[in-house]
Amino acid sequence: MKGNYLKEVRDQYEDYPYPYRDPKDEKKRLLITVTDSLPMINHYVYGGKQTFRNFEVLVAGGGTGDSTIYLAEQLRGIPDAKVTYVDLSSASMEIARARAKDRKLFNIEWHQMSLLDVGQLEKKFDFINCTGVLHHLASPEAGLRALESVMKPDGAMALMVYGHYGRAAIYQMQELLKRINDRDMSAAQKVGIAKKVLPLLPQSNLFRMQARWMNELGRNGDIGLYDLLLHSTDRAYTVPQLYDWLATASLTITRFCCDIGQHLRYMPESVFGRDASLLAHIKSLPLPRQQAIAEVAHSNMIKHAFFATRGKKEAATPKDEDMVPCFFMNVVDGATISKRLNASAGEGIQVDIGREVKVSIKAERFTADIFRQIDGQRTIGKIFDEVQAKHKEAKREEIRMAFDRIYTQFELVDALVLRHKSVPEFPSLTAMQQRVAKKKGR
Repeated sequence: MKGNYLKEVRDQYEDYPYPYRDPKDEKKRLLITVTDSLPMINHYVYGGKQTFRNFEVLVAGGGTGDSTIYLAEQLRGIPDAKVTYVDLSSASMEIARARAKDRKLFNIEWHQMSLLDVGQLEKKFDFINCTGVLHHLASPEAGLRALESVMKPDGAMALMVYGHYGRAAIYQMQELLKRINDRDMSAAQKVGIAKKVLPLLPQSNLFRMQARWMNELGRNGDIGLYDLLLHSTDRAYTVPQLYDWLATASLTITRFCCDIGQHLRYMPESVFGRDASLLAHIKSLPLPRQQAIAEVAHSNMIKHAFFATRGKKEAATPKDEDMVPCFFMNVVDGATISKRLNASAGEGIQVDIGREVKVSIKAERFTADIFRQIDGQRTIGKIFDEVQAKHKEAKREEIRMAFDRIYTQFELVDALVLRHKSVPEFPSLTAMQQRVAKKKGR
């Protein structure tokens, strides 16, 4: 492994693999990351038509293995689909490999190396995950170009880097601790001083005022404390800076997609929707500027996660009646919504899809019948046929318009995706976890 990665960063992840994972927990749960979910990748990058056969994935800076395990579990059993793991930390890789062993995942190649050296692998990848890594490089631009050089022409990346405004309190604390600590102190000494400082912070301190950070320290212990407050190399981005940075590798943002409902936070409607004229003005601006306006207005985005591609990719479209609509991760159930709508006496309902995201649904003429047909199996064309069979006097275009309203609402908050009927159904979270449970009983 070449020494082209910052020594302090390398040493940190040997001493404090982050986030810490206990391989024994694989028997209990499968951790998911939205941007690594095959239904999302298929919908937003491949127009709903990717079967994932012969699919090559690179996880660059794989750490303790969350993305690697989730991707490999989804790709299990798909012919010639492989995951390549790369990380500079032997301690992190040891944890990730133990997790894969517990799940009996054999579709992963392991490499201890810097992501800056991925060209040495001499292969190209359909999909590259790099989560929480590039912002720790001395040159994030060099890291991004290294990844772009091994991405196939029609490939994509799922990237996550820190957000500038939401981490303001973190950077103030990092500055405070740098002023207190001596550079030659050991990691353990720095952690010890930070533990002394934290309870003494005045009420006016921004970090102390934000309970989320204190709660995070409580969850992740010394490992989390070091990564959050003592990291030697750490930078964050605004939306305009993201676009400029990606342009250095001829890439652009296809979709912000961090978690359920997060895409909406990059849209001015989420802030200015109650003022039609102001919203109309903002919506007339270029999309990156709209997203930058929404970012500053919210001011609390701690990270940016998104798909990056060469040029804009077209997402799957509901205009294709051979597409199958699927509620992502089963966040809602179409049959249940249908029953609730029928019982609402025409008043409509509000659907909670998690993460404090709610969708209001009007009880319109075909709405309940359409929801009842959305089961992850029927194509859009079949759904229209079933609804039209019940409402024989209805025009197909009327049903389509009703479906489009539903689709727009739920796709906007990352709750509804499409896959072509030629693509096999993706395994559910429950089914993937049962694979491990079954192996345990043998």
